[in-house]
Amino acid sequence: MEREGNALDRLASEFKELYEKYSEALESRDLDRALEIGVEIMEDLLEAAQSVVLPAIVNPRVREIAVNILGHHERALAYVKGAREAVRDAPSEYTVKAKERAAETLSAGINSLFGFILGVLVALTDLELTSMPLEGGYPSRSPNDVPRVL
Repeated sequence: MEREGNALDRLASEFKELYEKYSEALESRDLDRALEIGVEIMEDLLEAAQSVVLPAIVNPRVREIAVNILGHHERALAYVKGAREAVRDAPSEYTVKAKERAAETLSAGINSLFGFILGVLVALTDLELTSMPLEGGYPSRSPNDVPRVL
């Protein structure tokens, strides 16, 4: 878990820096730069999800759902990469709409994927902490505690 913690800290730091650059590029309407940075963010998030999140999911059905969610984001990323490639050499007056759609797809994907990763990590951390016995046994439970099924 120590190694995963360091990887997550690094991801969080890099994500924050890249997302700030991404937002600045969008605000200044530099769509080429925004798409470049956004693709990098999505690739990093997908890599983190595949290397940290998926290995931590034990239940095969839950894992299948997570894989399907990641597949959706991989397809969205492929769309953005394809759109970038298609408009690369076209005159700018014809490419603005395609770049705007690609940027919208990236923004939605980045926010959704980041939220997915955080949600899974929060749930996994909660499960791990509630299933770990304290010194001398499991923690006492109050009547207001929600039962956990492992």
